[in-house]
Amino acid sequence: MVSLLKPKYITSMKSQKGIGSFAILLTLLIGGAAYIAGRQIFPFYYYYYEFLGQMEARARKASDETDEQIKTFLIQRAREMELPLANPESDISIYRQDNKIIIEAQYEEVFYVDFGKGYSWDLWYFKFHPRVELKY
Repeated sequence: MVSLLKPKYITSMKSQKGIGSFAILLTLLIGGAAYIAGRQIFPFYYYYYEFLGQMEARARKASDETDEQIKTFLIQRAREMELPLANPESDISIYRQDNKIIIEAQYEEVFYVDFGKGYSWDLWYFKFHPRVELKY
């Protein structure tokens, strides 16, 4: 007969009590790492699309501006956005043919972990190649 006054404890659940704490700790660790990585990687894509928009805006005005004016404007915008163009004069290319303009650029962003005191570890290189092709 089962007594309703004395609750019966299940001993097998007590042995798994620490698993919940470990799971929470692991979830927080993975979530924190994802937050830190996202916080560093998100600006790469934000500035890529911002720069692509600037390139497209200049391509729409191609009939009114020379290649040198377009390139000077884009280099200035790239510096304002702190894009890592190694050599801006050669990293931004402009081609015109048959009432069509092609504007291209290429650069590389580095995802890294900074340990302080000048020590860092490069985890991944993101290669970006924004390209716009429009008729004018």
